[in-house]
Amino acid sequence: SVKVMTRNLYLGADISRVILAPSVDQVPSLAGAFWAEVIRSDIPARAKLLADEIVATSPDVIGLQEVEIFRQQVPSDFASVSSPNAITMVYDFLQLLAQELAARGLVYNVVLENTLSDVELPAALPEGLVDLRMTDRDVIMVKAGVVAAPLAKAAFTNFLAVNVGGNGGPRIEVKRGYATARITVAGAAGAATFTFGNAHLEVGGLLKAFQEPQADELVRLLK
Repeated sequence: SVKVMTRNLYLGADISRVILAPSVDQVPSLAGAFWAEVIRSDIPARAKLLADEIVATSPDVIGLQEVEIFRQQVPSDFASVSSPNAITMVYDFLQLLAQELAARGLVYNVVLENTLSDVELPAALPEGLVDLRMTDRDVIMVKAGVVAAPLAKAAFTNFLAVNVGGNGGPRIEVKRGYATARITVAGAAGAATFTFGNAHLEVGGLLKAFQEPQADELVRLLK
C-alpha cells in the first residue's frame, strides 16, 4: 500500500491581472494590488493547515506545485537591471511547511525542486515603490524512511512569454514544468518501486493554447 498526495499551494492571488496590464504605467499599481491579495491569503496560516493535513493522512510521497518564494527590494532599482535581483526574503512556502512539519514531529525530505518562473516587477506599496520578486517551484517530498532518487526535471517548451503592459513593458516568462523521481516504499510483503511524476500545467480559459501542448508534451515525456 502506497499513499501519495498532490497539492497546488496557490501563489496567493490572480497574477493574470498584472500580466494583462493595459499599460506600462499601470503595472506598479496592479502589482501592488496583487501583493496585498497575497498577504491577505495568509501563506503562513495555509502552511499550518497543509501540515495538519499531512499529519492526518501520512502520505509516502507528496507532489507540490506553486511552492513560491517571494522577495522584495527597497528601494526599487527595476529600471536599471535586466534580471531579477531582489533578495530580501518575505515568504518561502517550502521553508514554512518544513518548519510546521517539524513542529508536529514529522520529517519529510525534499527529493527534487524544479525552479520554473522567476519574475520581478515594480510594485506600488504604501511605503513606496518596491521591487517584488516571485520565484515559482514544483517540489517532490517523501516521508522519512522512503527511498527516493531524482530522475528528471524540465520546463515545458510551450509557455507564456509577454511584455507586461504592452510593447516596451518588462518581459516575463510564465513557465510550467514537470519532474520525476524513482521511489521505493517498503511494506510487510516487500518493497514497491515506481516512478512518481509531478507536473503543473498552465490553466485553461485564455491560456488553453498553452495547456494542451503542455499536456501532450508531458504524455510524450512519460512514455
